[in-house]
Amino acid sequence: MVDLQQAVAHVNAGRWPEAEKHARKVLAARPSDPSALNVLGTVSLNRGRSDDAVAWFEKAASGQPKNPFIQFNLGEAHRRLQAYEIAATFFQRAAALKPDFAEAFAAAGDAYRLIGRRSDAERCYRSALKRAPALPTALNGLGLLCLQSGDAAGAAEHFHRGRKATPAGHPLRAILLANLGLARLQLGHGMEGLALLAQAVEAAPGDAEAWRRLAGALRHTRLAPPTPAFREILLQLFDRPDVNPRNLATAAIAVLRQQPEIDRLLESIAGAPGQLAETLEREATTASQLIQDHLFQTLLATAPVPDVAIEFVLVQLRSDLLRLTEG
Repeated sequence: MVDLQQAVAHVNAGRWPEAEKHARKVLAARPSDPSALNVLGTVSLNRGRSDDAVAWFEKAASGQPKNPFIQFNLGEAHRRLQAYEIAATFFQRAAALKPDFAEAFAAAGDAYRLIGRRSDAERCYRSALKRAPALPTALNGLGLLCLQSGDAAGAAEHFHRGRKATPAGHPLRAILLANLGLARLQLGHGMEGLALLAQAVEAAPGDAEAWRRLAGALRHTRLAPPTPAFREILLQLFDRPDVNPRNLATAAIAVLRQQPEIDRLLESIAGAPGQLAETLEREATTASQLIQDHLFQTLLATAPVPDVAIEFVLVQLRSDLLRLTEG
């Protein structure tokens, strides 16, 4: 009994080797113990061995066929194997055994959504929300259904509710931030959408897809959230080998122009290109600030510059350098 308690405690703490060791001790004495078998299934699942997890959970279910949590775990193992229809069956079985099991209804909804059974998915999500009105998985699933049907406003509402229900560190927070950002972009709220996609990257910096999603949204945009955090994220995007720096150029210009003195300089140059030398001489301090800006230097080194005024500055700089060389 002590070994089983320790196995469960280690599973809850994510200590997989210790959990497996104690579960096997239980099975050495009681080979069909459903709880120990369930622990080994959970360990396999979290170590990426979903096939093994299915086998362990099936053995556990044969001993406790009416245990809703074992049925749920069987559904999750099949979901990770992309056997979504089978997964939905187990999730539904878990919900039937435990009618207040909101997470099981939501998981069934996700499985049905992934195989295109929209009406079944919506039914399951709404059943989940009847039992847990702020359940993030169900709100995210309903939002995705809305996005698929072209209802960006409805999607944004569901994603917003889900985000409010997920504190920092919640596994779904980054996904909800990203999905809300995409919905806001579709609604024409560009600045807010980009800010949300940037927050998603901050919430899950190891998620390569989140970075690529933000980079895609920045393509051709002339908007950029006016925060130091966004500037830093943009610089990191330029360094990523999976992102085309050309897609970041207009956003970089937008960030540079957020500095009032640089924006005034570039506007003066664009408005009177024939007086470029005089403008640069008069605004030498600001021009030096622009040239020494790390983001400006990164842009020059990686992508064409989509700004006429900056091109004029570069032409003048080249001319000055040639003159110095000739001298």
